[in-house]
Amino acid sequence: MSLESLTPDLAHNLNLENPYVGMRPFSEIDQDKFHGRSKLTEEIMSRLEKTPLTTVYGHSGVGKSSIICAGVIPAFRKKFSNARIIQFRPDQNPFFSLSHALLNAGLSYEIAAMASDTSSHKFREVHAAAGNPAEPWLIFIDQFEEIFTRPAKEDAPIIAQFIQSLIDASRAPISSLRIILALRDDFMGRLNDFKSFAETIDKSFIWIKFPDREELCQIVENPAAAHGVRYEPNLVGQIINQAEATAPEGLPLLQYTLERLWDSEKADATGGLHDRTITLASYNRIGGVKGALMGRLAEVYKKRNAREMRQIQNILLTMVEVTNTDLGPTTISLPATLDHLRQVGGVGSTALIQQMLKERILTKSEDGKIVEFAHDSLLWAWDDLSRWIRELQPEIREVTELEKETKETFPVASEKSHQPKPIKKRVALIMVICVTLFALFTPPSVIGLKGPGNSGTAITFLQKIFAKKESGPTHAP
Repeated sequence: MSLESLTPDLAHNLNLENPYVGMRPFSEIDQDKFHGRSKLTEEIMSRLEKTPLTTVYGHSGVGKSSIICAGVIPAFRKKFSNARIIQFRPDQNPFFSLSHALLNAGLSYEIAAMASDTSSHKFREVHAAAGNPAEPWLIFIDQFEEIFTRPAKEDAPIIAQFIQSLIDASRAPISSLRIILALRDDFMGRLNDFKSFAETIDKSFIWIKFPDREELCQIVENPAAAHGVRYEPNLVGQIINQAEATAPEGLPLLQYTLERLWDSEKADATGGLHDRTITLASYNRIGGVKGALMGRLAEVYKKRNAREMRQIQNILLTMVEVTNTDLGPTTISLPATLDHLRQVGGVGSTALIQQMLKERILTKSEDGKIVEFAHDSLLWAWDDLSRWIRELQPEIREVTELEKETKETFPVASEKSHQPKPIKKRVALIMVICVTLFALFTPPSVIGLKGPGNSGTAITFLQKIFAKKESGPTHAP
């Protein structure tokens, strides 16, 4: 089938609102903008009818989260009008994450507290205790690889208990409870650490592959057509060719390019979108797939002074972690609080963070307190960031291990009193990241360490700080 035969007509009224979501994953509210994945959505829905637990896996950036959130969840709601959707990421303690997700889904503090009490059979127990066992539940655990990367070593028993609760749920008779896991394929081998779990879900896997050309055509053209706009002849084919060159991780780059292309065409002084056509000239002006991102990142970073460039570097490296996978070391992104990033960045960093949010390089939570990368694909697509991570990989790995050993508390509902009670979570990277970067870019003699250069001084300096914490803070001159 040719691309031309797939070109939609312009039956819709002109709508100048941007129909592309950019680099962030699609959410349920984006379902009208989500195209090209109907076959996969139907396959996953069919699987949900046959098994309590389904696992979707694939490369980072191939659209696992988007398919579930903008495809499967709306389809599940359409099939079950009374469906309850519970979404969460494991984070450091998956039981506590489940507890907060239950609260967000409108369940009581008692039910949420039951989930935070770590034990097996948890999913089935919580579903039954909610009061209506016939109510359809869909629990979506996104970025399931966090199970292997976020918890501290001493929390291994908690992770084993959570895995067991999933095994119990998967072996239960077909009921109104369904669970979907989304997992990066480079972490598949880590399932072997839980042999029983791996065997249990062996037949529940669905591989999420990069879209074919017909699906890519729908991804590119259909959102624009729904807003009464079409692409210049042959432009869609050129976009698809460049998108395929970024496979299998490049869907966020494609969406970012389409978002910028729409904005560029809209701003075109020669008529913009009022002629209802997106042109090759606008596409070339933004630099094509990946070039669109590189051009915008250059505005964010390259045009800054040396101090601001260092601040951006510190902020971004605070939100990365290097971990081991089947394919060797890999980098994943971490959320951080806005206050933490401001402290890491220092004076004037708020404006830098706000610009990265405005440019949709970073995103923030609904309450504005948590910030993270719009997508992990930035970790390899942004040349400067990728280089920093490569150069500082040993230090980042060591800082990660040190940080996992440090804890603080945050509130979750108490089962009896409904009042907050303390539980553990990852402590912020403020101190360790700041100290690490200070040590990396400060002559050893300044911080009282011997040896040539800075490459080996950061961790030594960190160890020096932690060794003295009992006797009081250490101040760098």
